Amino acid sequence: MRAAAAFALLFVSACSGSQPIKELLDNAFRFDSRTVRIVGEVTAPVKALGIDVYQVTDGSGTLAVWARTGNAMPRVGERINVEGEFRSAFPLGTETVPVLMEQLRSIQ
Repeated sequence: MRAAAAFALLFVSACSGSQPIKELLDNAFRFDSRTVRIVGEVTAPVKALGIDVYQVTDGSGTLAVWARTGNAMPRVGERINVEGEFRSAFPLGTETVPVLMEQLRSIQ
């Protein structure tokens, strides 16, 4: 029972302070260049132009995450916490998209 309570406390503390992706996308310029945390499921890792990018969805939206150099790409379906600098307009290939520049990542 104690272990379950400790796990629940750890889970809640890991999620506290996270931003819903929809809020980031709807208020992109307010969050631009700020450090934020998102929690969600990896839906689509992509390796393009030598850049590791993966998408995270949290039920409110989907956001591209630029993987930190040297980090292995997360697997599709993994539930993760990602902290990084939010960029409201980042050139990615031929498009300009909102991106989270990964600084820290942990699996839930």
